[in-house]
Amino acid sequence: MDVVDRARLEELVSGSATPPKHAEHSYDERVTSLVRPGAETRLFTRCAEVERLAALAAVLLVFLRIDLPLAHLDVTILGVVALAPVWLGSLSRYEGARILVVACAAALSAGLVLALVYSPVRNTNTAEAIQTSIELASFVGTMGVVLWARTHVPAHQVALVAGIGMLVTVSHSSGLYASNPWRFGYSIPVTIVVLAIAWWIGSRWFEIVCLLTLALVSGMNDARSNFAMLLLAAILLGWRMRAESASRRASWLPMAMLVGTVAWSVYHLVQTLILDGYLGQVTQQRSAEQIDASGSLIVGGRPELAAAVALIRDHPGGFGLGAIPRLDEILTAKAAMASINYDPDNGYVERYMFGDHFELHSVFGDLWASLGVAGLVLVAILVALSVKGMALSLRTGHGLSAIVIYLAIRALWGIAFSPFAAAATLIALFLGLVLVDRRSHEHQSASNGGTT
Repeated sequence: MDVVDRARLEELVSGSATPPKHAEHSYDERVTSLVRPGAETRLFTRCAEVERLAALAAVLLVFLRIDLPLAHLDVTILGVVALAPVWLGSLSRYEGARILVVACAAALSAGLVLALVYSPVRNTNTAEAIQTSIELASFVGTMGVVLWARTHVPAHQVALVAGIGMLVTVSHSSGLYASNPWRFGYSIPVTIVVLAIAWWIGSRWFEIVCLLTLALVSGMNDARSNFAMLLLAAILLGWRMRAESASRRASWLPMAMLVGTVAWSVYHLVQTLILDGYLGQVTQQRSAEQIDASGSLIVGGRPELAAAVALIRDHPGGFGLGAIPRLDEILTAKAAMASINYDPDNGYVERYMFGDHFELHSVFGDLWASLGVAGLVLVAILVALSVKGMALSLRTGHGLSAIVIYLAIRALWGIAFSPFAAAATLIALFLGLVLVDRRSHEHQSASNGGTT
């Protein structure tokens, strides 16, 4: 092969070759003579295999929960930073991704401004400010890596590898894990792995069986919220199986309202099961005490919610990154918690919630305290994307699976009742799996004659 022929072949493989307009047929014939049959296909197949392995490795990396000896750093933040040139380029492909990233950046800037404004009258925990910034960056990067991985491998493989990453790095060192390993360690990672495998198998009935089995295990291990979420997911998936012929032209908003109605019904069903002792005596006694004290299982189980609402009412602008609570703010929170018959003088409030930073045990509370009004705007975007993502999946059936429904429910629960540090990973995984790929959406619309 001469030099000219070799150059032409390299251009063909790289995709940069353009046939001369005056000699297209002769050029095609010449290219055919240069490339042996199947060589180009094998080359691109090998490249695609390498990209798929790289995508799965990247997902595994960002879902490993391994702290590094350097302060505030873990494997996740290093992974998302190292992979930033790759996943940043894929954001424009997915509806809502860029808006969410911009909102996170704006909220972080607002939190810094708040901290500077309040610095003359408030002490700041610099280490906590750095930690919050890293957690927010990790959240964005984790979602970005999942979105990028979806362009190379099926979503069920992405979910499976993410679950494996969380499963192999479950922390065994906490006292909570020692008291209940399933509830405080394995329940979520095992659920994700099992449901991802069920998604891969592709049987709706098998997914429902997995959901109900996992719900039973959670119920027997005092994991009330996980039991309710899995039961709700099974009901919604079963309903979707019976409604396959439903119109796909309807708005996603009625679907979201239907999901809310079903969720409310499931809440009361689960509460009845608990109080009747079906989930065990320990769960029954604890739930009855919480309801007797506050009048609600949710309010009694999450007294931090009362504290967050009271602080937002008195300080709607938030406090800023790394803000250290003042005595008057602690007293306001305690008074709100006492109003629902919760005893705030138990050490938990002073040490955990208001020790060296604000920890309101909810994504919306944590982001509001650190990032102010911009944090609440970010929460509103998270809620909108989560609700729309689940509703669209239920309405169209596209990308629908047990794990998507479960993660949607858990994401919304986390926004209301879980610390941002604990909920961010699952919210990022869920959004990474459900944000609509514009290219696939346009192709599907064209195939359906312009309807979605």
